[in-house]
Amino acid sequence: MPSQDDSEVKNVSQFSVEVSAHSHLVFSKLKQYNEVVFWEMPELPDIAPTAFDVIHALNIADRIDNMSSGIYGDPVLWWVLALANNIRLQPLQMNPGYLFRLVDGGEVRRAIRGSIK
Repeated sequence: MPSQDDSEVKNVSQFSVEVSAHSHLVFSKLKQYNEVVFWEMPELPDIAPTAFDVIHALNIADRIDNMSSGIYGDPVLWWVLALANNIRLQPLQMNPGYLFRLVDGGEVRRAIRGSIK
């Protein structure tokens, strides 16, 4: 199997992909390696803690997409909560009692403002 070198990976411009303005994919680019088209790892913005954040003790019924929908009005913003709480393998890390940082909506708007086209 040939090794992947950066010169073989190229940006893809022939595809038209519609992505929600709130999706974490707005921080990524569509790439192609040989015949495989993929999203590169997104470079997500820093979401620093603020005095307006809320700490919530998770319960058994909490789901990250539902929490995002309730707080920000959009379940697609689940990645904000995952990023703020350093969750990589959700829902495995979302155990009842876990203290979960709910990011202030103003901070979320600031973080995604530059990505909305």
